[in-house]
Order: sequence, then C-alpha cells, then structure tokens
Amino acid sequence: MSQPTFSEINKIAKVVFGGRFKRSRSTDRILRAICENDITAIRGPSSSSKSMLAALYGFCAYAKSPEDTTVAILVDSLTSAKCRIWKNIMDVFCAGMQSGLIKPVAVDSSRCIIRRNDILSSFSGVFASPDQTAVIGIKNKNVVLIIDDFEKGLSAEVVALNVWANPNVKIIVAGNPEPGCPTAISIFSEPEGGWCNLNKRAKSWRTQTSVGGAKSIAVYADMVDFAKKRANAIRIKHDANSRVFKKCYIGRFE
Repeated sequence: MSQPTFSEINKIAKVVFGGRFKRSRSTDRILRAICENDITAIRGPSSSSKSMLAALYGFCAYAKSPEDTTVAILVDSLTSAKCRIWKNIMDVFCAGMQSGLIKPVAVDSSRCIIRRNDILSSFSGVFASPDQTAVIGIKNKNVVLIIDDFEKGLSAEVVALNVWANPNVKIIVAGNPEPGCPTAISIFSEPEGGWCNLNKRAKSWRTQTSVGGAKSIAVYADMVDFAKKRANAIRIKHDANSRVFKKCYIGRFE
C-alpha cells in the first residue's frame, strides 16, 4: 500500500472537514510537494498552516491504510507539541472519527499518543527528544515522520537513515526558522546551491538533503488571511527589522 496521493488527500479533507478546509495556492503547493517528494521542508511565518498540513498528511496516510502505517512526530518537548502539532492531530482525528472515515482510536493526551484499539503499532504519536535517537526502531510498510519546530541541531542524514529501511517513507519538516541558528528546518531546507544563490521570491526549491537518492524539496507557506491583521499590528508595534517581526511575519530566508 502506497502513501496517499494529492487527489486522495483533498477528497479525505473534504469528507473530514467539509467547508472548513480552505484550499489555496499555498496549501496545494505544500501538499503536492509532500506527495511528490520523499523529504519536504515547510518553511514559513506563524499562522501559515505548516503543522496543520503536516498533521493532515499523516492522518490521510493512516486513514488510507491503518494497519500498515506508522506516523511519528519528533518535537523538542511535549509542552511545545501540545501547543501546536498535537492540537492539529487531535482536530483531524476527532473529525475523522465523527465522519466515520476511521474507526475509534485510543487517545492518551498526557503522553500525546494515539493508537488504534486493535492494532497497537499503527500510530506511534509524539516523541519528545533532544536528538534523533527517538525514531530508531520504527518499522512498518508506510512510515511518516513529522519533525515539527524542532529547534535543536540534528543530522538530517542520520534521522532519515533511521527510518529509510522501511518500504515507503515520507519525512516532513515544518518550522519557522531562526536566522543564524542550526535548527531542523534550516538544515533540511538549505538549497542545493546555497542561500546566496536562491531567488528570494522562490516558493519552492531543491535542497541539499539527500539520502539514498531521496527526492528532497523545501516549500514556503504563505500566511493565512485571518492572521495578516495580527501580523500588521506586530509590524506597527515593532520595527520591521526587529527579531519579533521577522520571526512572526517573515519566517523565510536565512
């Protein structure tokens, strides 16, 4: 059983969320990149749906083949997970159960784990770890590894190799980069020709991360409309060159 396609994801999203799922050029660009590549780095400012789209893909992979799919999320801490990616995962899984698309699952919110009642290895949940060792030993026909706002340095190659022995693997890295810091999103999204040679208007680009011939890409997530008013308020309150403004509003280039 292969990973979900772009059309399958949109069909599942329509069933699960109905009119609440708003497609845009940005969401289509990100989901297509995930579907067409082995490693996808999603860069962008706050409120650009990075974690939500990563969670949606993980759910769609699970919904397509629950018995053969393991989804794992690597974060800095459970506290940070509960503020971002875990909320998105719970939203999509609750909606999926209410729509009847998936069977009921067992939820352990204290440890951020979701498992099928009858197949305990289906959905691994959230690993809070200071390094890449948390993903060692993940085995299944389909594996989705989501690295969300992981701010500690790590080896892209080591992380990928730990899960690459599985038949079908997707690695999704989402984050808002800190200029000059070796965060996961900075490492995974570095362009093939370096930052100095990247077109500053680019919405996607090939990256240096390469493991066993894997196709890797970075995509830029646009801020959703409802968040633009908040960003403009931040722009007025803070200098446009300040760290606060760049972190909240730009979130793009090194």
